[in-house]
Amino acid sequence: MAYLKPRSATLVVYVPGNYYRAVTVKTSRAAAERVLAFKVRRRWQVGRVEGVSVKVPFESVAPLLVGNRKLMPTGRVDALFKEAYRRSEEVQEILRRRALERMHGDEEAAEAYIKAWLKAENFTLPPDDPDAREASKANPTVVYGVGHQRYNVQVPPWA
Repeated sequence: MAYLKPRSATLVVYVPGNYYRAVTVKTSRAAAERVLAFKVRRRWQVGRVEGVSVKVPFESVAPLLVGNRKLMPTGRVDALFKEAYRRSEEVQEILRRRALERMHGDEEAAEAYIKAWLKAENFTLPPDDPDAREASKANPTVVYGVGHQRYNVQVPPWA
């Protein structure tokens, strides 16, 4: 759903796997209209605020949801972001930039972090994974080793 004002918009997104909690995003009207370019289910208007109900693919909303603290880091939400990363170049660019920030400007470590995140199943990697080892050396708060048993992706790039 979206509530469109003359210059701004509020998107209310229901993400599968987020425990049925709504995620709200404040954005510009132009950015909201790019997301709403799909088949509209219903429109209504109250005063100057226009309401729109629409079902959109996740990769069109994903760039607006990156970094939203209301998203729960569950396996289902993570899988949606991985699929959006594979399909959308805009999402790839945003997540690469966030990975570079998290790895303190080290491009090789940022690339290893992205690869490790894409390979991880339920945020867990095997102990012999070279990408997880390199990302863990650059920033152990993001990817950390649990003894010699496994690596965990503590903070995925989208969170």
